Amino acid sequence: MKLQYALGIAVLTAILLPVFHYSTYAQMAVDTTVTILTGSQTAGCEAEDKCWDPSTLTVPEGTAVTWKNEDGAGHTVTGATDPKDASTWGSIIIGGNKFDTAPSPFLIAPGANWSFTFTEEGEFPYVCQVHPWMVAKVIVMEKMETIGGGDGKEFSPPMEAVTEDGDIKVRVSWSPVTIEQGIPIDFKIETLDPQTSEPTSSKLYDSMLFDPDGKHVDASHRSLQSKDIQTYTFENTGTFTLRLENVNNTGQAVEFLVTVVPEFPIGIAAALMAMMFAGAIFATRKYRPLMGRY
Repeated sequence: MKLQYALGIAVLTAILLPVFHYSTYAQMAVDTTVTILTGSQTAGCEAEDKCWDPSTLTVPEGTAVTWKNEDGAGHTVTGATDPKDASTWGSIIIGGNKFDTAPSPFLIAPGANWSFTFTEEGEFPYVCQVHPWMVAKVIVMEKMETIGGGDGKEFSPPMEAVTEDGDIKVRVSWSPVTIEQGIPIDFKIETLDPQTSEPTSSKLYDSMLFDPDGKHVDASHRSLQSKDIQTYTFENTGTFTLRLENVNNTGQAVEFLVTVVPEFPIGIAAALMAMMFAGAIFATRKYRPLMGRY
């Protein structure tokens, strides 16, 4: 019987390993960790945006965000409606829970982590009570966005980037949520004011797509709307770059990295599984006289 069990395990492993790999690969798009950077305890880190990494994190509703302290000093993560006003520290309540490390553990010790789950939409600024120059925020979006027109399309949690001059924020999400090879993907692109997240008055950009080798693989698209849909079909897998140039005629550009996974043919997988199990049964029957030797 040992041979039969071994064959069964081998078949299951061969079938399920690609599925597990595919599922994990497709779900790795959103990083939910904020690193408290080395040197954050010293005033001046905020001038170079080197206190928190990232200092602005965008996540879908229901996400647990983890803060990891890589600095040599302890820090707090304290929600505040106005981080510059100490009287508002600890004032943010989300889902009945205070967005604050205080009173316990209060300080996130060097090398330690602390997590908080965001169950409501909105923008949630926070500060370190011990080092008040350390200010950052978490933006919580709907888990899935639905665009109009009655088509019921569901879009991914958005990615955001700000132009180098800091004047324009660009937000990108896509549908279907998993970007698969050979499937048309709709990218929703918005140009926003970085302070208010409201649509900008100028609504222009040139969007271009580059493959993992840096080759331009699609014609440029010019937008005339603040909320615009661009559609791309990826013929290959890997990490592609969506580049938006001359945003709002400023000469500024932003880039987004998107990962394309191979299309997983469930029907073929099911047929393959049946064939492999049939082969395993045939093998165990054919070699049944030999099993007693193992």
